[in-house]
Amino acid sequence: MEIIYLENKEINKTKWDETIANSSHGIAYVYSWYLDAVFPNWSAFVSEDYKYIFPVTLNSQYKISYFFTPIFAMQFGLFSNEEITEEVENVFWNAVLANTKAIDISLHPGNKFVPKNIQVLQKQCQIIDLSKSYTEISKHYNSNLKRNLTKAIKLNLRISTSENIQDVVGMFRNGRGNKIADLKEVHYINLHKLIQNGLKANQVKIFECYEDREIIAAGFFTFCNNRIIYHKGGANHKGRKYGAMHLIIDSIIREYASTGMVFDFGGSSIDSVRKFNLNFTQQEYLYPVYKKSNFMLTMARKIKNKFIKEK
Repeated sequence: MEIIYLENKEINKTKWDETIANSSHGIAYVYSWYLDAVFPNWSAFVSEDYKYIFPVTLNSQYKISYFFTPIFAMQFGLFSNEEITEEVENVFWNAVLANTKAIDISLHPGNKFVPKNIQVLQKQCQIIDLSKSYTEISKHYNSNLKRNLTKAIKLNLRISTSENIQDVVGMFRNGRGNKIADLKEVHYINLHKLIQNGLKANQVKIFECYEDREIIAAGFFTFCNNRIIYHKGGANHKGRKYGAMHLIIDSIIREYASTGMVFDFGGSSIDSVRKFNLNFTQQEYLYPVYKKSNFMLTMARKIKNKFIKEK
């Protein structure tokens, strides 16, 4: 099989998105508009007129290249509207490994081939099967969630859609974002661009919760490949007290129940986030993370971090 490496400017974004849309493992994180926002210099390995595509996010440090998962993204790997065999995966991974020295990349669950010297970790992601009725789905809500929803409904909180990007970015930044040390100003700029791109592509919706005229919570969700994914959001003090994010998610589940879609909480290694998700469901799936470290890159990072701390 002949595959070619394409720089970002060489990628046909229309053909790319068509392949993602028709792939059995296609997901929001790897549409061109999404990648353009979270890692503008992304590239790809492509075969047979975009029959097989493999997004690549390569960075370098101290002249050592590494393949990593950008902030706000996940579930990379090989995508196709055809069946993907381990032999085909092998060809693409050989190409990737020839161009990088270290790897820390999350992949979609369809990835089966594991190259040599790769460590594989499994991460969990919580989901809800929306082929069932709302009555059936809500039976699995835990008692804490049910209490929060009852409280929110009694307060006459209002849920509406919006295109105000700053609302949701601000809510996230002032809440969960402030607790994530790796988030820098550039990441919030990327997040704003991500939501903007998604709205333009008609694959993102912003949901907000109001008490009277005051916004107390907001979140943004992607709608594509028969999947609704909760990406980022947050609530102010009043919103947290009233369970406003619970009400936003419940309203989406209520609206899209019996559609055959899947509601995806986006996964998280943070215990409190997983606990929040498990209020709604006990359904989970696993996706792999491939890791391959490079001694020189690891030492360079340690030296850099030590230098920063000492300063």
